Amino acid sequence: MLSNELSAMQAQATAPAISLIVPLDDASGRSRQTASSQVKKAIKKVAKTLEDIYPEQSVQLLPLLEEQLLQFDKHYHPGAQGAGIYVSSDYYHQCLFPFPVEEKAHIAGAFSIRELLYLEHYATGYLLLHINEQTVQCYNGKLNELEEITNQHFPLHFRDDYEYSKPAQLTSHGGYEGTKSFEKDKSTLKAIRTRNFYREADHKLNAVLNGQSIIIAGPEKDIALFREVTGHTQRIIGEIPGNYSHLPLKKLEEKCWDTIRAWTDKQEATSLSQLLGKTWPENIIEGTKKVWQAVQAGRGLKLLVEKDYACPGFIGDKAGKFYIRAPKTGHRTIADAVDDIIQAVLRKKGEVIFANNGALSEHQHIALITRY
Repeated sequence: MLSNELSAMQAQATAPAISLIVPLDDASGRSRQTASSQVKKAIKKVAKTLEDIYPEQSVQLLPLLEEQLLQFDKHYHPGAQGAGIYVSSDYYHQCLFPFPVEEKAHIAGAFSIRELLYLEHYATGYLLLHINEQTVQCYNGKLNELEEITNQHFPLHFRDDYEYSKPAQLTSHGGYEGTKSFEKDKSTLKAIRTRNFYREADHKLNAVLNGQSIIIAGPEKDIALFREVTGHTQRIIGEIPGNYSHLPLKKLEEKCWDTIRAWTDKQEATSLSQLLGKTWPENIIEGTKKVWQAVQAGRGLKLLVEKDYACPGFIGDKAGKFYIRAPKTGHRTIADAVDDIIQAVLRKKGEVIFANNGALSEHQHIALITRY
């Protein structure tokens, strides 16, 4: 189902609506200036196309496109692997994609929202619990961005004010053994107090969890101690072992994104396999042409499509028949029929489910579960 935000976006779009998707170079070593230059080049390219096709409307739209370059510089994130710019006369929007995207310049009567839909399915909120034996920090997470929670619950600091008293007397024969015993007792007491510390943190999670999943980051021994006492085991979806206390937050953001993406991909793959396995064969249609026809007839319940699968299409002038290859008779061309299929499914209250590239190769990269 299309989210309220994307529904509003489509409702406000007026032709020509510009959808510009810009891949960004590998983030390692990439500067803000380099990324900005890539976006500027893409805007310049689509602006030329806009002037050629819509010379009158371009007078209003070109300044809006140029403004998006300034917004990109302002909101740039080093972890972004792509940028999306959406502009029409009454609406403009920009976002960054933490996953690879294919270059696209789409000018039509509605926005191309495939990448935004794909972004949404990763955008479930989560909590990061960053622990060590001295401090527990909690972050709200979404995609590859973290925001620390600072309130009466977090951050939580360990207070080791317990007096560890050595034995009053040690004999000359038992001195070494007594020292070892004391150190062992101290270590045991500290482990107990650390467990109690993590138990307190786990209890405080109830005030901020809001049904979200949890990722734990910290030294392995601390993660193990926390798992011994937590009452939220079912909500823990991943661990990030290591000491990140003195590293930039960006490092944790990268690790969290890797974790949430891998977990989401695994959940989606399982759901996809179960969905295809439980559906009667007569209710599954495969291939762009057959899926197009079924969707236009209103039969589309769930559309399954690979993330970057694209296919041109052609509509005959007379009967409006759909072709994969250009007919010899009069026709109009659809640059990407898959985008049009996605839009049609959503308009008719169906659901779009994305799969990783290659996951639907046995189903011609696109399949439809029908209503009847």
